Formats: sequence, C-alpha cells, structure tokens
Amino acid sequence: MAALRGLRTKASCFASLLELDHPEPVDVQTLSVLYGEVFGEEQQSCPLLARVPTLDRPCGLVEKPLASGADSPYAEFVKALSAADWVREGLERFASRAEGVCPFCGKPLAEDFAERVAQCFDEAWHRDFAALQAFQQSYAAACSRTLATLRRNLEDPPPGLDLSACRDKIRLLEQAVEANLKALEGKLVAPLSRVELTPLDGLVAEINAGIDRANDDIRRMNGAADLAARRSECMGLVRNLMALQARGCLESYRKSRAEAEAVMKAQAASKRELAGEYLRLTEEIAARRRACTGTREAADAINAGLRAAGFEGFVLRARPEEELYELVRPDGLPAESLSEGERCFVAFLYFCHLVRSGRDREGIARPTAAVLDDPSAGLDGEARTACARLVRWMAEDCLLGRSGEGGPSLEQLFVFTHDADFHRLASAPLAHAPGVALFRVEKRRNASSIVPQTGAGLPAQAEQNGLPRP
Repeated sequence: MAALRGLRTKASCFASLLELDHPEPVDVQTLSVLYGEVFGEEQQSCPLLARVPTLDRPCGLVEKPLASGADSPYAEFVKALSAADWVREGLERFASRAEGVCPFCGKPLAEDFAERVAQCFDEAWHRDFAALQAFQQSYAAACSRTLATLRRNLEDPPPGLDLSACRDKIRLLEQAVEANLKALEGKLVAPLSRVELTPLDGLVAEINAGIDRANDDIRRMNGAADLAARRSECMGLVRNLMALQARGCLESYRKSRAEAEAVMKAQAASKRELAGEYLRLTEEIAARRRACTGTREAADAINAGLRAAGFEGFVLRARPEEELYELVRPDGLPAESLSEGERCFVAFLYFCHLVRSGRDREGIARPTAAVLDDPSAGLDGEARTACARLVRWMAEDCLLGRSGEGGPSLEQLFVFTHDADFHRLASAPLAHAPGVALFRVEKRRNASSIVPQTGAGLPAQAEQNGLPRP
C-alpha cells in the first residue's frame, strides 16, 4: 500500500500506530479522494536528481616537497644525494628481510644500521607524511561518494528527460578524479616530488547546474509542486484511521507493556542489590582467605632460610593486623639499603614458601605447578648454593608427590637458568631420577634449538649447604 511507504514490516507499522496516543476522527470519503489524487496512476511522481558537493580542498603538502629536517651525518648524506624516497622505500620493504646482511655486497650490517636510516626522517617529516596520507584518503572517499551519487542519477532517468550533456560532464569528472588520485598515490611513493591536482569544482558546478535544469523539468513533469507534502498528509491520515480502528488492541498492548516494564525495573533493582551483596561477600571471603595464609608462619620460614644462608643483618617481620611484611635491622629500624642479591633471595624464599604451602595469594590450597626463571640471578656464592638446595627440595617433593608444608602436592616444576654452576648444584643429585628431564637451549645463526641433556658428566654429589630442611 503506497500510503504506508517506509513501513515494510508488521512490527514497524505497529510501532508507528503506537505513537498516536490520541488519534483524531477521519472522513473516509475525503481520505479516499485524496489518496486517488496523490497515489493514482495519473500522479506517478518522478524523484528529483541529487546535487553533489564541491571537491576541491586546500592542502599545501601536496605541492611542496616533503623533506626531512634531520641533521645526522647519514641524513645529510642522503639529502645530498636526493635519495630519501628510495631509502625510505627500501627501509619499509627490505630491512626486515635483510637478516643483518647487505643484499648488495653481502657484508654484515652495523647493529644500528636500521636506526641510523630511520633517523633520516624526523618527527616533523612523519607528521607531514601522516597528514598527507589522511588527505589522500579523505579526498578519495569524497570523490567516490560524489561519483556514486552522479551514477545513481543516471541509472533510471525519467522518460523524456535528456541527460546527455550531464553524462558527458560526469565522464570528464571521472577522468579528472582518476588522474588526481594517481597523482596523490605518486606523491605518497615519492614525497620529494611536486604534485598539482586538477581543479574539479568547475566541472562540479557545471554538473550541478545541469542537475538543477533537469530537476526543473522533472517538477514540471510531476505536475504538482506540493505533491510530496500532500502524500505525507495522506499517509498520516491513513495511519490515524488505522489507529482509531485498532484503539482497543493498542490500549491493551500499552497496558501490558507498562506492567512488563515495571516488572523488569523491579528485577533490575533486585539484580543490582544481589550484585552488591555478591561483591561484598566476595571481598569478605578474599579477606578471610588472605588471613588464613599465615603471615607469621611465612615470616618464620623466610627468616629460617635467611639465617641458614648467612644473612644476619636483617630479618622479615610480619604485621598480621595489616597483612603486610617489613624488613628490619637487628635494632628494629627499617632495612632500606639492601643489595640486589639480598632482595632477590628474600623474594625467592617467599615464593618457595607459597609453592611449598600449596596456597595462592588468596590463601586457596590447590595442586601447584611452579616455574622458576633464573632464580640464582644476583645471588652470591652462599645464597646461590642455598637457592639450589631449595630447588632440589621442591624437585624431590614433586617427584615423590608429597606436600611441602601440609598443603597439596607440587605437581610440576620447571627451572630455567643461565648459570652453569647453579645448574650443577640443583640438578646433580637428581639427574638420573625418573621424571627428571634436562635440556639445553642453543642459539646458532639466530636460530634457537632445544637439545636434550643426560646426567652424564655431572658430578655425583654437588656442593652442599647447611640450610636445614623444614
């Protein structure tokens, strides 16, 4: 039905009727006459052609060479040769595939070669180049939209309307746009070049003038200048009549919708309350779990490890009321100037306590898998030996399936190290044990490989330390 144009589904039609809270009475006979006048066969209206906006826009970066202001020796050399364009293109296309070797002479490249080349283009150059790219993209998009609009104008012209002159102008505009886009692409490839774009607004103005003349002819062919307004009036009267005839159904729906919205609003409020209660309980559970981790027990275990490893200048003191720890000197003052090795060893002892207790940061006990990445880094001889001893204990717990401190068992242990001495100290007693696998990571010619390593060649007994086992 033409009077319901734009309401293509039952849902959209029903929503349109719901908007009419107080429909007014409609004279069906008058509506029938109006409908015949504006939608009858003798009043078939042809749509007007769409005008298009101007396309020319200023951009000073297009007409001037895009040169870098970098003043490094290499940049001055590149500018003296006027080679910035192909140097940049080579950097973008081939630098990542060079593999450290010059593709021309085969000699190794300096480690900072790519950095020196990149320095040929300063921040201002990169900013101008980005602005040029943005201009090219917006210009291409605007031209594409304009040409698409003009092509739609030509798809189904009204019978008897002569658009040949307009079609010729559009063809010339297409050619000019294509030439300008190619020029901009060339500018992006060679930023040092100068580019002049062909002005387009003259052609656009001529095309719009032709469109205006064609629209005048279309209006004369449509016959009535106010046809669109009368059709809108007719469509409004039709919807008004439908709303009157469906008044009972619409009122029932509005009432049911209001009740449903009230229920949904109450449910949303209840959901917010439940979410707040859930958050409160979650925070309370987390706090109680953290309290169960035993700050004092952890401090005692870490201090025992510090004494056994020979660290006597500081201890770890627990503050259970705040669930915190602090390192203090024997006189009770804060230990503020610890060495890197001391800090690393304290952190490692705390990690070992968490792993062997089988609890996470929230105090939840669960089977554990531990990963140690270079645990001996920064440690001196005695601390490194003590660290290796702790790693062996965790490995024994893992192999025997026992818990370290009454918690769940340690299921898996992975240890990575660059320290050969630490490797021997930690792995020698267990090198031949079932379930222990040793690997060596080798890197040759920028390619890494993992090589299995047996216990052959390792000492039968590594250096021991007096660190007591808990």
